[in-house]
Amino acid sequence: MSRSVNYRLMALSGVVLLLLAFEGCKPKPKEIPQADPRFIPYIASYTSGIVSSASTIKIRLTEPSPSFAGENTPAAEPLFEFTPEITGQAFWIDRQTVEFRPSAPMVQKQVYAASFHLGKVREVESAFREFRFGFRIMPQSFEVIPEGLLIENTAHPDQYTYVGSLVTLDVLPAEQPAGILTASCKGNNLDVSWTSEVGGHTHNFRISGITRGDNAGTLE
Repeated sequence: MSRSVNYRLMALSGVVLLLLAFEGCKPKPKEIPQADPRFIPYIASYTSGIVSSASTIKIRLTEPSPSFAGENTPAAEPLFEFTPEITGQAFWIDRQTVEFRPSAPMVQKQVYAASFHLGKVREVESAFREFRFGFRIMPQSFEVIPEGLLIENTAHPDQYTYVGSLVTLDVLPAEQPAGILTASCKGNNLDVSWTSEVGGHTHNFRISGITRGDNAGTLE
């Protein structure tokens, strides 16, 4: 009797379709708060638009600040407020740049309203003491790139490993891919191991323990 291998990577396409359908049912996103253009003489640039969940929030002043405490030095007092709240700390990057570093990834698809206490870092009229702006965190999406079956040990030609990659739009922490993909064959759960590349966008997986049998099997 001839023995064949007919393993296919299934269910993943179904997961993608379900995610796309779920996104389509969402209500219209909340508008991103817009900054007042009257602050142009004081604020050279700032974080805005759609950003990564792992992003920092920066303010670049038009002039050096007398409050500058040294490069990569924490600000002496709170300079940012966020709604919803973001925990973290502000640091001076240089004499004109302040960076807020969140202590954890921000919530994907969330719109944040931000306030920067401009009056704490330079002299301004009372109407310009608070600079208000906003940004949105990008949604997460992913693509599964299959590479196929491998025989890793020629001494055991009936043992296979399935390899591929998970590529994400936004950064995905190395501990999280395990909750996205599971694998089984003929009712048996298979081990899935992960190796994440620098940057957090590409996560390589290996599905081991696939055994060739007399009948075709489906990897799900």
